[in-house]
Amino acid sequence: MAFEKNRVRAALFALPLAVGLSLGAATAAQAEEAQEDPRATVHAGNIDGDQPGVCAKADLGGDVIANRNEEGEDLELITIKRGELDDQQKYLDITAVADDVTVSAIVVKGGPNYNVYVPGEEGDGGEALSEIPPWEDLRAPLNDKGNIPALSHWFVCGSYTPPETSTTTTTSESTTTTTESSETSTTPPETTSSTSEETTTSETSDVTTTSVVDTTPASETSTTDAPVVDNASDSDDLAVTGFGSSWLIWAGVLFLVAGVGAIAGVRVLRKQ
Repeated sequence: MAFEKNRVRAALFALPLAVGLSLGAATAAQAEEAQEDPRATVHAGNIDGDQPGVCAKADLGGDVIANRNEEGEDLELITIKRGELDDQQKYLDITAVADDVTVSAIVVKGGPNYNVYVPGEEGDGGEALSEIPPWEDLRAPLNDKGNIPALSHWFVCGSYTPPETSTTTTTSESTTTTTESSETSTTPPETTSSTSEETTTSETSDVTTTSVVDTTPASETSTTDAPVVDNASDSDDLAVTGFGSSWLIWAGVLFLVAGVGAIAGVRVLRKQ
């Protein structure tokens, strides 16, 4: 019986001690959670990334480059691990940002107030947020009950410079060759013939001499630019020039016969 009484006394003594230790641990944990984030600057009121020019109006620099609220999200330029709004999430983790992105401020809203984090600058607690990601455990300020509230919305201010794209334009040079054809037309030469007849009668020699002089001026040839004509040598027929000299031969023969007849007539008359 004495042994059992001692066990009961020991249990009664240990129970308050265990309760005290549990309460102390809970109080310490609650006190630790109640601390504000030393990297952030607390601001009272509300702010939203959908407000026009919100980054400039709040002196945060740049423009909104990432945004998540009840209306939707735009997270194309950043990568996050936590930061959802649909499961009572309290923390935001930004693990990376896109190339050519500069972050000037991160705004986290929850409860009645919001925190502003500026990379490379100290917050209200004297601790600076790192200049480059990852940025982890970002949260809203404590609520009126001293607790960390769930995230209601958050956004990121900064600038983004798209990379320059070079455009190569290939110009094709075309060469046009123009061949000028020379068309030559040959006009047949115009030939002018004149015949002068001289008749000399000699009474002493009873001989009448008739001479035929054929004077043909030099032919004039002119060449003009005209459409090309077929070569006369390619045709079976000779080219027709419009000039014939056979009549001159016959005329000479007639004059010769007339002269011989005249001489014969004179001799016959003298014999009578």
